[in-house]
Amino acid sequence: MICDFVPCYAGYADVLEAPKILHELVGIQIVATVLNRNGVQFHNGAIPYSMDLWMALLSGSGAGRSTTVGLMLPILKKASIKSLEHSDRWGSAAAFYQHFEDHPCGLIVRGEMSELMKQLNEPKFATCKEWLTDRFDNFTIPPPHTYRRTKKKSDTPTIEFKRVPRINILATSANEWFFRNLVEDDSAGGFLARWTIVRKNRQASKRRSRTCGPTSARGFSIRGSKSSQFKRNKTSLRDCRSTCAGKRFSTCSALSARC
Repeated sequence: MICDFVPCYAGYADVLEAPKILHELVGIQIVATVLNRNGVQFHNGAIPYSMDLWMALLSGSGAGRSTTVGLMLPILKKASIKSLEHSDRWGSAAAFYQHFEDHPCGLIVRGEMSELMKQLNEPKFATCKEWLTDRFDNFTIPPPHTYRRTKKKSDTPTIEFKRVPRINILATSANEWFFRNLVEDDSAGGFLARWTIVRKNRQASKRRSRTCGPTSARGFSIRGSKSSQFKRNKTSLRDCRSTCAGKRFSTCSALSARC
């Protein structure tokens, strides 16, 4: 079946109380993650940009956020790219860095973004947030992490990165929990500026549509590092699909190409 992946994914997932625009954004994130793993870039003059996309979907409680994110898993499995998604929880800073050595490309999914924010603010994860912030649209391989050597078997081995991490993040959160867990350094240090934050406004209403056409963006605010790539004015996200992904996918099977 010939189709444009993003609106057809939204049509498949539009069976919940969550507005259809959120499903379109999840579809955009899937496409961006696949292109990122395949090394796709776009340039603004001499400046290269990756497909790094950190997206936070905010709404009131009971909006079906976790279910909205979970609906993409059967699609990834069907396309034989289930390994694209990573939901690992890190128990230490060493485990955090080891994750990106083992999985330099992929989609990190967090059903509650406040959990990630709390974790990165813990003392045992000191410098992890700064490291993660510095990876956004960064095209250099990070230096290795070497730990204290005592010549014992229990020594933590050196974590050496073989390629540049290309990181995509999809997180959801209740409005109150998100703002409650913000700290000053999140904005002052540039961590928050890397995120594309999609917030459902109070007046937003669910509009049922079973078609693969464009979706209304009314009732939502989109802000963040790559929010200018999203068509927000008046009617649709049509331009977002072509601009954010860099090219238009003609078939759903394109997801598994070159992966």
